Amino acid sequence: MLSEFWQAIVGSAVISTIISNLCLWWHKKNDYKRDYYKKIIDHRIEAYEKLSIYLDSVWTQKRSTALKHETEIYSCFENEEELIKAHQLLFSYCPGIHWYSEDVYSNYYNLARYLVDTLDVLNGTKEEKRVQVQNHCAALNNLIADTIRQLKIAIAEDRISFDKVEDFFNNQKQQIKKAK
Repeated sequence: MLSEFWQAIVGSAVISTIISNLCLWWHKKNDYKRDYYKKIIDHRIEAYEKLSIYLDSVWTQKRSTALKHETEIYSCFENEEELIKAHQLLFSYCPGIHWYSEDVYSNYYNLARYLVDTLDVLNGTKEEKRVQVQNHCAALNNLIADTIRQLKIAIAEDRISFDKVEDFFNNQKQQIKKAK
């Protein structure tokens, strides 16, 4: 009778130890995953903050008298110095493009393309030679304005879903599949 009692106590102690260790393992696994996701979110927030600084410092409109009449142009197209500065900022403020969603990256790439195309014009690798001529073109201004608008919408949508790290990973997997 006494030995059955001790067997029951030892048996329940072993079972409770096993259950306790399983729960501890599960919690540690979840803590690690949660900490990892926090780091992913922190990196994404930092990348988006840098992108916002870049947009505010380079892609703001201002009045210019560089042409014969006063017109609104993007600050990066005001003169050659601003254009070169914008090109340098393109790389210093936005090194974390792999943290962006596909929509944000696509619009960011389009803005970068406008900037590089304008540098090509300035360097004589395209037909026209004046930065202001390309900027004066209403179609380009409208394209830039539309791209910036789409980019800001995509950034806002991404900020709302930063906590959905699994969705971010799924999008990354899809991008890898497309690249293969």
